[in-house]
Amino acid sequence: MAPCSTPSGRPVPRCICLATARPSPGTTFGARRCPRKSGALLPGSFNIWRSFMSFSIAEITCRLLAPRHELSCSWRLWCRLLSGLRARGRGVGESGAFLLGTRRDSGRRRIVDFLLYDDLDPHALETGIVRLDGRHFGKLWDLCKARGLTVVADVHTHPGAADQSGSDRAHPIIARAGHLALIMPNFATPPVTRERLGIYRYCGGGEWEIVPLRHRREFFHIGF
Repeated sequence: MAPCSTPSGRPVPRCICLATARPSPGTTFGARRCPRKSGALLPGSFNIWRSFMSFSIAEITCRLLAPRHELSCSWRLWCRLLSGLRARGRGVGESGAFLLGTRRDSGRRRIVDFLLYDDLDPHALETGIVRLDGRHFGKLWDLCKARGLTVVADVHTHPGAADQSGSDRAHPIIARAGHLALIMPNFATPPVTRERLGIYRYCGGGEWEIVPLRHRREFFHIGF
């Protein structure tokens, strides 16, 4: 039989077959452009994924467990806040803080951090009651702008019950309609529950409304 490569003079159908070839000794190769194999995810990619998943899980859980709340805060942050207020008041004087966080179009507010009054104004607690100098507020707005947060509420302690004083009603820390003010009884001495808190909403024009006791758990969620 003649070799398959010998011309026969007859047309034949085209075909494709597997073959093994070796490059000519004169063939040159360029630099490798593709990695030899796929590698593992870089640590940075895993961290971004983990942070995103942690945030998403907390957000979804919060929505499922407290779908109607207007104000929310994690347990860890709440405990830090109570500890900070007790330390600054030392059991003998008032203390307070701006509660920083995010606010949705629906009006729901999430507390993610706080700024103690005397960290903003070093003389705020010197008289035993809270007295903030408005000249320091520029630093508060700069901090909020830099971190993409807003003041979602304020809180201060009282020596006894969590009722508003005449001064509290006449001089809101932030005189903006809709602003929330919380009052903690007994200088934030444990236990501090939602039922013992005073939660007030400023309506403007010197008018306030109180969040009734029966609505506290629905209004303020402390958990995730």
